[in-house]
Amino acid sequence: MTKRTVSTKSTKATGSKGRLADVVWVNYSLTKADRDELKKAVWTLEDLDDCLTKLTEMGYKVSVQYDDRQEAYACFIIHRDETHENAGYICTGRGSTPYKAIKQAYYIGFHILEGVFSNIQQYPSSQTIDD
Repeated sequence: MTKRTVSTKSTKATGSKGRLADVVWVNYSLTKADRDELKKAVWTLEDLDDCLTKLTEMGYKVSVQYDDRQEAYACFIIHRDETHENAGYICTGRGSTPYKAIKQAYYIGFHILEGVFSNIQQYPSSQTIDD
């Protein structure tokens, strides 16, 4: 069985109410099997819309931006409710397009981690781009 590796990095960030809060970045390193499975999962525009609708209805904020350092798009999934079990965790995904970054972050957060971002094993790792 392939060991899955995840790195977490706590930082200080300003919370929604202006106070400092601990934030844990969930940077999951995809295995070859994960990458293959993710590439096979082709999402239509309707699938992408459904994913974003479900996430926002569940109280998540989804952000996408270009990361110059990684030379890829980055997606961040964050729960808005400070009492939610995923509060304080930022699930990340990266890709050569915004679509691939969103798909990777969703796959990591809701397939690998089964919707509980604290379901991580802490090992040093580096982020793998989806393609």
